[in-house]
Amino acid sequence: MRSSARVKSVNSKSVNQNDIDSAALALVALNLTHPDAEDEEYAALLDKFWEEHCPLSNVPKESLTPRARRMDEARYNAIMARADEMEDEMLSSGDPLFRALAVQRATAK
Repeated sequence: MRSSARVKSVNSKSVNQNDIDSAALALVALNLTHPDAEDEEYAALLDKFWEEHCPLSNVPKESLTPRARRMDEARYNAIMARADEMEDEMLSSGDPLFRALAVQRATAK
């Protein structure tokens, strides 16, 4: 279930939906191809992902202006919400590839 903050951030005019969709798809691909969240390679790729798609995420929050902080949080929330939607859609599809990925993820957990 999405919170109202997530819905607001996804629909925010300051967030480019094409950028959000492409970032979310990249995050889903990363999550599906690395079912073991404890994997060091996954952690390194995830850090690189956030550096690329939310560059302000590495800046100490107290160093950011309130507006920059809100924009960064909105972008992060929008990517996460869209990635959750995409991943749910893919894993619940009847496609054999996605069913195999769902089984792989379930056994890795």
